[in-house]
Amino acid sequence: MPTYLRPVMALRAFALLAALVSAACVRAPLGAECQQNEACLSGVCLRGKCEQSCTLQSQCGGGECVHADPADPVFTCRPATWTGPDTGGFGTPCALVAKGCTEAASPCAEGFVCHATVACDAKAYCTKEACGSDADCPPEMFCGSAYIDEQTFKRCFKRTFCQPCTTDDQCGTGSLCTYLPEAGERVCAPTCTKQEDCHLPIRTKQPSKANPEVYETVELGHPYELCVPDVAGRGSVCLPTTGRCHGPSAIDGVEGDGVTCSYCREGRPEDCDASTGHVCIGLMPQSHERFCTKRCTTKADCPVGARCFNEGLNDNYTKFCVADSDSKLDAIKNNITCFPLD
Repeated sequence: MPTYLRPVMALRAFALLAALVSAACVRAPLGAECQQNEACLSGVCLRGKCEQSCTLQSQCGGGECVHADPADPVFTCRPATWTGPDTGGFGTPCALVAKGCTEAASPCAEGFVCHATVACDAKAYCTKEACGSDADCPPEMFCGSAYIDEQTFKRCFKRTFCQPCTTDDQCGTGSLCTYLPEAGERVCAPTCTKQEDCHLPIRTKQPSKANPEVYETVELGHPYELCVPDVAGRGSVCLPTTGRCHGPSAIDGVEGDGVTCSYCREGRPEDCDASTGHVCIGLMPQSHERFCTKRCTTKADCPVGARCFNEGLNDNYTKFCVADSDSKLDAIKNNITCFPLD
């Protein structure tokens, strides 16, 4: 090679090397194919594509933070698949119109309904009237079933106590997405610092020990929930005493899942055995307790350890099985619970 061509060839070789180095340093965007983490702008190559890792729903820019692959502990963002109006949409408070509370105009947008447990429910909220899957709901909600007037409707429910979750901000303010060791699942649970934070006590009047003719107000604890340490060391949370949000009955000796006094979750009818007439109810304001039950006429219709609530009353009263109790206190006898409060 002539001497005068050597500088030119050297320059070309350097330019080619620079181009190769530059190409190697360009990282692929989200969704692009990849073989290793270093190839992605996000630093995460999962299942052959560049994805964005996350620990909170808020990191996904309107998308959803999910644990897509059980074999890989990495949470990644996926695009949002749900839509909702700017006003009157998911989560809008609607207590004033809850179950006919008042004749006020509904704050819920078209295609949305006011979801409530009782009339004037302070926790009532607007939600989508129909959904096909969780993908039709915001991350803090899931697509479940509502049983109303003996008919089943699909709608988006909030991820409240005991509902499955992946991140803390799916569970709302004051709650964590915690791990339930006995059940092997992650669920939403309110935070607590003492046992009294986990439920409202049952307040009743009973004769004073000092003077039986004088009645005094006493508070009786409800044992459904316990304030226990979060397994990840983030303080304490309220969890079911049984260690499970659904499954076996809370009554000793009653076998099977989804039967009388098996705990259950709102919007998830699969928690109760419909083939034997069991449905999920939650009517006691002192706790988050929800349990499977069935209709009855007398105590004989219920399993051992349970009684027929409202037995002996006329047909205007719905009768169903609850935990038995020998307590003489009306505040206990009249409570709808699956714990025998004596």
